[in-house]
Amino acid sequence: GGTLVIGLIDLGSGDLELLSSAGGIDSATDDGTADITAATVSLEATVGGIGQGSVLDVTATTELNADTDAGDDGNIAIDSIGDATVGLVDAGAGDVTLDSTGDIDSTTDDGTADVEGATVNLVADANGIGQGSVLDVTATTQLNADTDAGDDANIDIDSIGDATVGLVDAG
Repeated sequence: GGTLVIGLIDLGSGDLELLSSAGGIDSATDDGTADITAATVSLEATVGGIGQGSVLDVTATTELNADTDAGDDGNIAIDSIGDATVGLVDAGAGDVTLDSTGDIDSTTDDGTADVEGATVNLVADANGIGQGSVLDVTATTQLNADTDAGDDANIDIDSIGDATVGLVDAG
């Protein structure tokens, strides 16, 4: 087994479902250019996490999904190039870091967690977090959310369960 290293996958308006059962999923380079471009991106790594060797750069124009909870609860680190509309990003007992050059929103505001992890770190450079559709988050250890590095936009998060807040900074 080994880590699946992504150089470039560009499906345009097509959907991508990628499962790595023998290792993690990483980027060849963390350079701010999308390693994966598709309408709906669904990633699952059962061993080793996602973006742990090198942060994975993803453009998902419709929906972003990432799962390590079905495996070893590996950490997830994704840089969204453009807006991140989250279906489900679930690291189970692992940590989630989602950094977007655009906004971070939910596909649906339905009271079910869109992002699940121990420590959840969310950074949006433009148009805020949960402004298009409220982001539902389960963070069992700590929740951090930041738009201060970008345009200081608003943050709207529903905590599913108790949330220990680390840093929430809208500028």
